[in-house]
Amino acid sequence: MAGITCYNCELQITRVLKELDAVLDECPWIKKVAVFDNRSKDNTAEAALQCISGLKHRELFSVFRNTVNAGLGGTHKIAFSMAQKENFSHLLIVHGDHQATPADIPALLKVAAENSEPTVLGSRFRDLSLLSGFSKIRIAGNLALNVCYTIGGRRIVSDLGSGINLFRLKDIRLTDIQTMDNGFTFNMDLLLYFIKNRVNFIYVPIRWSTTDQVSNVNAVIIGWKTAKKLVLWMLGIYPNEPAHTETQKLN
Repeated sequence: MAGITCYNCELQITRVLKELDAVLDECPWIKKVAVFDNRSKDNTAEAALQCISGLKHRELFSVFRNTVNAGLGGTHKIAFSMAQKENFSHLLIVHGDHQATPADIPALLKVAAENSEPTVLGSRFRDLSLLSGFSKIRIAGNLALNVCYTIGGRRIVSDLGSGINLFRLKDIRLTDIQTMDNGFTFNMDLLLYFIKNRVNFIYVPIRWSTTDQVSNVNAVIIGWKTAKKLVLWMLGIYPNEPAHTETQKLN
């Protein structure tokens, strides 16, 4: 299953859906695509519905709207719940803002198939990764945090959370997922969960570009929260956020 997380992505979601539709012929593993609109203030859901009507594989696509603004992490929780309840082996997460491209999906699936289908994480900072529109300050900040997590977790970390990841569901307990942060730092919680539980994961270089996207996060605040989260984790203090599982199907 593929889950697309969206918040105020009206201008980008059609590009994401069209690119994903274009790779489905070479990715028969993907049997369902669920678009999750996290109570966007623009017309993200309407744009997705209109775009899907013209796609080649339109029967695989569904659009959902969260009953409340659940945050990025909360939307992930909803996607994980759906994928596990429907007995999918993996969940592919793609962000609806089109900073990461679905054109990289076949590369993630190829690496998974060649390595006993583990979790495969997209990385913006591997040697063959391509970054566009990413400031040197943001790159330096991300690299510094990657080093901190590598040292703290004793596991090589080359990205704390990109816009495209493939998760093997048997490695993750749904009850554990539901306690993680509901905000942007959910990705760091999940990464630290993998490290703590010795879950096998592989990084794959991806393309990443910033064009017409409007950021929903403050980089300084996120950087501070990310560093603090690692310290708390090393002290054995883990998040305990409320669960999010409710969403409504729109088509």
